[in-house]
Formats: sequence, C-alpha cells, structure tokens
Amino acid sequence: MISNERFVPLRPRFQPMLFVAAAFSLGIAGEPYLHVPLWLLFGSTVGCFFLGLFSYLNGERTDASPSSTASWILLVGMVCAGMLLARLQRLDVPPQRLRELYRRGIIRPTEPVSIVGRLSRPPEDAPQRVYLDIDVERIKTLKRVHPARGRARLMVPLDADGAAAQYAQLALRYGDRIQVLTFLRRAGRYRNPGSPDYTEYLDQHGYDVSGVVKSPRLIAVRARGRGHSLRAALYRGKRRAALAIDELFSGRAAALLKAMLLGNRHFIGREVADRFRAGGTFHVLVISGMHVGFLAGLLLGMFSLLLRSRWWRFLIVGGVLWAYALMIGLDHAPVVRATTMITVALAAPMLFRRAQIANTIGLAAFILLVVDPEQLFAPGFQLTFLAVLSMGLLAFPVIDRWRAIGSWRPTEKTPQPPRCARWIRQLAEVIYWDQRAFEREMQTSPIRFQLDKSPWALRLNRWPGAQWVIRAIILSVIISAAVQIGVLPAMVLYFHRVALGGIVLNIWVTAGVALFVISALLAFAMAEISIHLALPVVAIGQRLAEWIPSGMELWLRLPWTSFRVAEYTGWARAVYGVYLLVLIGLACAAHRWQPLWFSHPGVGSRQTRGASGRRERQRVARPLPALLLALLVCFTIIAVHPDGVVHRDGWLTISFLDVDQGDAALVQFPRGTTMLIDSGGRWSFHGSSERGGTPDFIEDTLTVGEAVVSNFLWARGLQRIDYILPTHADIDHIRGFSDVMNNFSVGRVLLARAPMTDPEFVQFERARRRAHLPVQFIAAGDRFRIEGVMVDVLWPPRAGEDDESWGNDEAVVMKMTYGRRTFLLTGDISGRVERALVASGVNLESDVLKVPHHGSRTSSTEAFVRRVRPRYAIISVGEHSPFGHPHPEVVARYQSLGATILQTGRWGTITIRTDGRHLEVLTFVPRESRDAARLGGGTGDNLGSEGERGEWVIQVGARA
Repeated sequence: MISNERFVPLRPRFQPMLFVAAAFSLGIAGEPYLHVPLWLLFGSTVGCFFLGLFSYLNGERTDASPSSTASWILLVGMVCAGMLLARLQRLDVPPQRLRELYRRGIIRPTEPVSIVGRLSRPPEDAPQRVYLDIDVERIKTLKRVHPARGRARLMVPLDADGAAAQYAQLALRYGDRIQVLTFLRRAGRYRNPGSPDYTEYLDQHGYDVSGVVKSPRLIAVRARGRGHSLRAALYRGKRRAALAIDELFSGRAAALLKAMLLGNRHFIGREVADRFRAGGTFHVLVISGMHVGFLAGLLLGMFSLLLRSRWWRFLIVGGVLWAYALMIGLDHAPVVRATTMITVALAAPMLFRRAQIANTIGLAAFILLVVDPEQLFAPGFQLTFLAVLSMGLLAFPVIDRWRAIGSWRPTEKTPQPPRCARWIRQLAEVIYWDQRAFEREMQTSPIRFQLDKSPWALRLNRWPGAQWVIRAIILSVIISAAVQIGVLPAMVLYFHRVALGGIVLNIWVTAGVALFVISALLAFAMAEISIHLALPVVAIGQRLAEWIPSGMELWLRLPWTSFRVAEYTGWARAVYGVYLLVLIGLACAAHRWQPLWFSHPGVGSRQTRGASGRRERQRVARPLPALLLALLVCFTIIAVHPDGVVHRDGWLTISFLDVDQGDAALVQFPRGTTMLIDSGGRWSFHGSSERGGTPDFIEDTLTVGEAVVSNFLWARGLQRIDYILPTHADIDHIRGFSDVMNNFSVGRVLLARAPMTDPEFVQFERARRRAHLPVQFIAAGDRFRIEGVMVDVLWPPRAGEDDESWGNDEAVVMKMTYGRRTFLLTGDISGRVERALVASGVNLESDVLKVPHHGSRTSSTEAFVRRVRPRYAIISVGEHSPFGHPHPEVVARYQSLGATILQTGRWGTITIRTDGRHLEVLTFVPRESRDAARLGGGTGDNLGSEGERGEWVIQVGARA
C-alpha cells in the first residue's frame, strides 16, 4: 500500500474552505442572472445544509464513506447561500439612504443641497484640494428637510485666491459636525462601452454620493467632536507620520512613502505611476498584502524574542495590524483585504492541524464576501485573489515538491529516489541540496553511503551563500511568473495591459521598495535621536526613490516588456473562461503530482508499490502536455489580439462618444479603416482640465483619453487607428489624443493648423513626435475617398503664414457621403462660420448633423439649420453642462424642423450606421431608462432593441 503523507490533491476533503469560498462566489456571481424567488433561495439553502448534515451523520452511522456526497450537497448549499446573501443586500436599502433619495429624485444633480453630518475621518490632503468624508444625518433641498443616512465624498478645491486660508480657518478634524452647501451626484458621467462605471466605484468604496464644494465659505462647523477615542488617537498618529515624512523627505520620496505607508496616492505623479503600471508593479504603490505582510513579519520577529505563547503573539500582532488598518481607513478596501488575509494566515496554524495555504485563502475570501458580497465584482478583489491563488495553487505546490526532490535522502519512510524527470531532479538539487549537512550527518551515522547528486549542486555547495542566491532568484521568477499568468485575464479586461516584463520587474522593484521603506523607517527612528544622524539615511532613501522608477523605464524600453491590448467581446470572451479552466487543470495536476512515495513497512510488495507509482505518474503526465499547450494557445490569443475583430460589413458607422463637455467620434469605414475625430478632455473651472497644477508635477488622475476614449476603442476590438483628426485645439477636443497616440498604433495625423503658440497643441505635438507619426494638412476644398465614402472638407480655408490660431472658428467641418446618406460634422464653429458656409452655396443638406459647439446659443443659426435640415441632430455634451448647453432656443429650432435630438450625456454613445440606403441609430443607455419625449420630437421611426447593454435602435428606410 502506497500513501502520501506530505502532499494532498485538490479536493473538498483536504481544502474545504477553498471549495466553500468558490461555491459561495459562484452563487453571488450568478444571482443577477438567475431570477429565483427569495423564498426558494432560503428554502434551498436550509434544505441543502440539513440534507448534507443528514448524509454525513448517516454515513458515519453505517460506516460508509459519507464525505463525498455530503460535501457536494453542502457546496450546493453554499451556492444558494451566496445567492441569498447577495439578494438580501440588494434589497436592504433603507428609504433614508442617500443613494435611495437620489434614485427617487429627491436629490437632483442640478439643485444645491445643504447637508449636515459628521466627518467620518480626517480631511484627506491632495494637491490644490482636500477631500471630506461625511456621515450624513440630514439634507435640506429647495423644498424641505429630509432625514438621511449614508456617506458623502466631497471635494473642496483650494486653488482659488484665498481658498487655502479660508479652509485653514475651519480647522476641520475627525468627528466635527459640519454643514455644507454643495451639489451631489451619483450617476456616471461617461456612458460608453468600456468606460468605468462611476456608480460601481462609489458603491465599492462605501460612498452613496459625491460632490464638489465650490468654496470653503460654504462649509460651517456646527459642533466640535472628539469622535471615537481610539480612532482619534490613530488619526493623530497618522497626521504626525505625514508631517514627519514631509519634514525628512521631499518630492518623489515623500509621495511614495505617503502612498505606501499611509494610503494617500494623490501626490504620486502621473509619470511615475505610469511606469509602475506599465511594469505590472502598481500594486507596490497601494497598501497591499506585501506591505501588511512585511509589517507582520517585523512584528512577529520582534515578539518571537519576547513571547513564547503563539496565541499571545497572534493577538498582539493581529491587534497591531487591525489598528493600522483602522488608521488608514476601513473603507480602504486593499488594506482590509490584506489585513484579513494576513490575520487568517497567522491564525491558520492554530486552527488547523496542517495549515493548507488554499484553506487560508478560501477562509479569507469567504469572510470578506460574507461582510460585503459586492466585493466580488471589484477589480481589486479579483486581482488580489487571482494573484494569491496563482501563488498558492500553482507556484507553491511546485516549489514544495521541488524542495522534497532536491533535499531527498533515503529514510525509512522514503527509501526510493524521487520519481520525476532527470532535469527536474537536477534543477531541484541545485536549488535545495545541502552537501555539507549531508556530510555532517554521515559522520555520526552508523551507516555511511554516497548519493549521486547533480555536480552543479555539489559545486554550489563549495561557495557559502551562492546556493541561497540562486534559490532566491529561481523561486522568485517562478512565483512572479505564476502571478503574471494568473492575473492576465483581469489585467486585460480591466486595464488592457500585458506586462511580460513584470516577471522580472516585480522581483527587483519589490526588493528596491523594501530597501526604500526600511531606510525610511530607520531614518524616522534615528531622527528621534538626532536629525543630523538621520540625514545620511534620508539621502539613501531619496536616491532609491529616484533609481527605482528610472530603472523601470530602462527595462520597459525593451520590446514586448509591456503593451496594451484590446478585449474580446460577445462570444469571443469565452476565451477568458477557457484560460481560467486551463489554470484550474494545471493546479489540479500540480497538487496530484507525487514525486515521493511514503512506504508503510510490511504492506504491499515492491512490485505493487512500483506499479502504483507508475499509474500515479501516468495520471499526472498524460494531461500535462495538453494543459500546457492549451495555456500557451489561450495566452497567445489573449495577449496578441487581432486588430479589430474589425467591422468590415460594408456599413459606414459613426459613434459619438459621451465625453461630458467635449467631442469625440469614431468613424469606421465600410471595409474597416478607422478615423478618430476629436478625443475629448476633462474640463475644469480651476485652470487645467486634468488636474496637476505646475508643469513639474502632473497628478495621477483619470483622463478622458485613457479612461473613456481608449477604453471605448479597446471595447470595440481596435488596436490601430488609421487616422486621427483634431477639429481644433480646444482642450475638450484635443487633450485625449495624447493618450490615444500612446496606447494605439496610429497611421496618420490630419491637421488644419499647427499653432505652436497654443499650449494644448504643443502637448499634442510632443505626443505625436514621440510616436513618430506622419502629418497631412487639410483645408476647405479638399476631397478624398475612403472605401467608397466621399469625404469633403468644407472649412477652414488653407492657413496663411501668420495664421497661429486654431480656435472654434477655425474648426474642421467635414461632410461624409455614402450612397444616399450624408453626415455633417461641424466641430465648434460659430454663427459667423455657419453664415459663410451658407453663403458659399455648398450643399449642406444632411441626414445626420453633429450640432455645432455643443448646442451653444452662438451657433445653429436659423439659416444654417434650415439649410442642413437634419433628420438626426447629435449634441455632444454632458447631461448637466456647466455652460448651459444645449440652449433651449437651439433645441426648439431643431425640433421645429422635425429633427430627432440625441444628446450624448443622456443617451451615452450614439452610434449611427448606414449601408448607403438605410440608417440605424443605436444608443448605449436603454430606451426604457429615458423618456424619448424629453429629447425631441419623434419621427414615427420603428423602435426596437439590440444587445449591448440594452441599446435601442431606430431603423429608417431609404429616402426616395
């Protein structure tokens, strides 16, 4: 009889909590799609648990094997329990909750609201602004006072004259009861395929609504509060730590320390953050398992010298870790996840006879999901557990077995050599064989013998420390590669990035960051003694903060170390599921691999044991080549996305994106050529559109070009844009192109002007030159044909030598004609240009008009609108424009001519397709969620629905 006393396969019997967490997650994920009555969910959950318990007890009574049947029944019960908990959480929304008040229209984004509540944490500093988290007690609208519950996240800009001094006079701190006049919002601003869901972001971070307070004068302190004494003390410690960082460190080093130790990433510059993202190492800038594990290791090492009781060590270290998590903020999901996982890992050896890492991971996931089932859908949660599962189920089982192979020597229980390939045995011996320890053992052993070990292992043993270095490098590469392989689907789906260079970068960046943090902690300790004593250590930390990103940049210059990819949509997304199934198969194979066979004396013959070993090896070896090949194929399909599972259906398609206050439109020609006209850009009343203030520091914030336009293009399966065309150099039209040129392969840039005195165009030109893109200048009178579509440039006139401006009245106006259908794209032209176009006598009549200047009152003159007579008027502007766009007079003017008005801020992406005869109009926001009468007159068109996120479609027959 052969049994394995060291390695166990992946089965519910050995890793129960892993399977429990997986079943529970399956129930949560499936609940939105399975409309099962609540009573049936409750009955199924209770029934499965009782049936499973009965099956187990009955098996025990009859001496049968009860574990398998009972286990699967209980797992079905956990699926039902996950569905039940998710349903209950979704239904349990009190009527006073802020999100419910917003849903019912009591809170409107266009009406000011006075809120009263307490600061749930100290104000959070950021460049030129501060964030306030308020536990709201009541709100006052224009009509009445409402009791309210929930948390609001408010941003207070401090870049106006005197704003910082006004805010300082408030002296806000944790627990203060304040009253604030603000505008609150909850709905997402950008509604396009691929754009981040702002509502989900708020829910995942524990906020009901967000808002902007225009001035600190709109904040009044009602009462000073001490808050909870423990939290107040922890927050004071956090504040002192931030002041100590600013006192000792500066610039990049201070920003990195605030992010890694205190969870404040607002001071990380975009350039540095982009390098960490490109290298797949951004997790080191977030307080994650690595940081909490590092702290736990330091504490355990210290208390192991002082305390002998494992329980006391666990209680003290766990208490310190949770105090740290409370100081950072329990609404900071990465900290809570990391602290929970480390706490479970510390408790596992005392709770289980043998602490399987899979059980530890499963128990941590189960606890987190019971507390908040919605975490399952958070990208951070998925990436965290994909990473730890890749380590625990792929890397560590292989490493554990290699350790057994490399350190094998004959014993009573393991008399036979390891059963594995020769190269595996030799590599394992290079990593783990200790010749000196074996020789010492032979000197005291009554039986002496020699073992045939790898000559490389014997050579390494002659050099003290060499084997340890080789082992650390090889094992780090294995773990890092397993993590990169495991998180690939999530990285592509959420961030559209493949970071092959991260396999190496994760190793040395983690080592560099560890040295940086250790030097900083040492500097803080030495500064308590003498500031002059700490200065040399501070200088080392400052150098490390500069060297780490610089070294990453050099590595990332190599080809294929990091690149962006599109995501698959529709049925093609199944490739991600197949990839994960292959990884599960590899994890099962790794756990089933039994290189050592433990013999029980007197049981079975040598031949029996040999035959059993051969059968077990065959069970592992047979599927392994197929699994590895499947992994390679799926990895290649995901990482090397074919450009544009492109649209080549013979239809001209124009998609007008929701970029809030701005323009962006993707043109897809009948055989797949693409043109991006404008790219949006975030607008701000406080100077620059995308915050960052000084030229030396650009804050790492979401940009329209990355989060909206690039994500939309990836969601459309595109990796190349053939033409990009900014209509003019306003920030809300041109800013996003910098990200597009960085993320995509671009064929050619079309320009009407090149104003090198315009700062926005200068930024665009720098990005174009970095990408080495050719330029073609266009002007009124130019005509070219692209795949059967006639493109006429109607404006502006050709630039003169002294023409250095590229504003609204120099915006490019284009007319596209395909068969009997015409599209007129007008940029931000004013009434003056419209009158010039009307006077020129050119045929302006079009089926679809991109309304000039977002529906501004200065455009869309009566004569121009009558000359165009559009069937559809597309207004590219947010739902609540700060400039009052579109103007009611303009809307009425188009309606009077029977045009259907579609606004991107209300309908999301508006896509219009034509085969030259018929028109199809599709919108991203479902028809059911909007009252079409609010948007303008109907045309008697036949309305239907089509697939993606409830798009509705208008189909229009051919014109006579």
